[in-house]
Amino acid sequence: DLMGLSDWARVSTSVDDLFFDTHYDFRFHSERAIVVGWKDASMLVRAGSGKVREWMERVKTVRAALDSGDSAGIFAAAKKYGCSYIVLRAGSAAPRPQVPASPTPAGTPPSQLAGTPVFENGTYKVYKI
Repeated sequence: DLMGLSDWARVSTSVDDLFFDTHYDFRFHSERAIVVGWKDASMLVRAGSGKVREWMERVKTVRAALDSGDSAGIFAAAKKYGCSYIVLRAGSAAPRPQVPASPTPAGTPPSQLAGTPVFENGTYKVYKI
């Protein structure tokens, strides 16, 4: 199912899109950026302590949102980092904004803010922000 998700992202989204996901394999196979990767720390050591602190803060925010399972928190964290899409495991609650979905931001179909996935398979659901 990860390959199906990765293939869809590679073919159906822009290379500039950022995904609220943490799986290195998705980043590799989809050729798309993810909000944070747990394996990124080793590459940041040479960049200095400021970059490491920034990465740690991002890890804490993303992990807290995902661990809570709170759809509003996940949506808020994804927006904070400028994500275009949210990737969740099947069975997770659809991400919802903390403000009412109506009125919607210009150009955003209400169904997307209400949690209609733009892609799903047996393991993953993807929501466009």
